[in-house]
Amino acid sequence: FISGGTDAHGDFSHQTALTGDTLNAFGKVRTYIYSPSGLNKNGILNALENGRSFMTNGPFLSIWANPTSAVFDYDNHLMGNSVPAEMGDQIEIKIDYNTTNFGPGSLTIYKGIIGETAEAVDSPIAISGSNFITAKTETVTHENVYYRAEFISNDGTYRAYTNPVWISTAPTTPGTSLLNLTLSSANPTSGDKVYISPTINNNDNSLS
Repeated sequence: FISGGTDAHGDFSHQTALTGDTLNAFGKVRTYIYSPSGLNKNGILNALENGRSFMTNGPFLSIWANPTSAVFDYDNHLMGNSVPAEMGDQIEIKIDYNTTNFGPGSLTIYKGIIGETAEAVDSPIAISGSNFITAKTETVTHENVYYRAEFISNDGTYRAYTNPVWISTAPTTPGTSLLNLTLSSANPTSGDKVYISPTINNNDNSLS
């Protein structure tokens, strides 16, 4: 999981302000965490370990993935979590942002598939101020995917990056189902020998 911080020496890069023109000011790049238990040691370490955090030099940014068939769960659908879903489910990607004091900019949603190296990138969404929005809705078509969000101010000065939130679907369980039975005699009578030829679906689109 990502996290941000500042390494400063001597004069602490001249200032400690979190806004202004000095991009390398002490404390400007930092990590925000979500800790329901409060700002205690265990809460902080748990949030960092589980990716319930985002990196920023100013703007606030969080991401959730919510299956439309489920009730929105602030804690368990938040970045860092693996959200259970079924193939074909509709997933809402929700974003909470606050770019006040950091100017308008672009919000971009990235989608990755576990095992692949390239990410799908959505068209940037122009945002400013603060809001809680549903940035996109799409259908689950892969077994394991993740979504992450990025904000960049229009002048390129201010940025925020979330950790991913995963969509996890249960793999298809191998099995069989009976599709058809074919009898060797259409109208058997008592004492006739009848041969049965079953057609079986193996759940992998093959028949036997």
